[in-house]
Amino acid sequence: MHKRISLGLAIHNHQPVGNFPFVFADLYQKVYEPMVALLERHPRIRLAMHYSGPLLDWLDVERPELLERLAALVKREQVEIMTGAYYEPILPMIPDRDKLAQVVAYTAELRRRFGCEPSGLWPKRPGGGRCAGRSRFRGARSGRNCGGRPPKPIWW
Repeated sequence: MHKRISLGLAIHNHQPVGNFPFVFADLYQKVYEPMVALLERHPRIRLAMHYSGPLLDWLDVERPELLERLAALVKREQVEIMTGAYYEPILPMIPDRDKLAQVVAYTAELRRRFGCEPSGLWPKRPGGGRCAGRSRFRGARSGRNCGGRPPKPIWW
């Protein structure tokens, strides 16, 4: 008898406000587009994805076809889009009302772009859990591993 193992996988894609356009373009070519292409080729892979607001805005202007492809993955329920704070602030540094306002604004943007209601929240920074608790999202993921240390960056 084989036991089935399920793995919950969430991928976070982020670029900060004001980053250089060539960085967005380079990572689009090396990371963002290949990931969507891989998911299109492997429809049995299901996962959650989070795109930060600045990256989503850049994709909307510079590579809207990727958002159309991502929307198709959402529609066939292969990808769940996660919400978060639009500009990915350092959450403990801003008032709770501003945290919640960014989550509400980003959720509205995701609803408009993808026609779905995000149910997961990517807090990214410490302090997101309290924001998640005040919202209606069923889950929160953090950029921290089990050891409590941030994971090593892979692109530096």
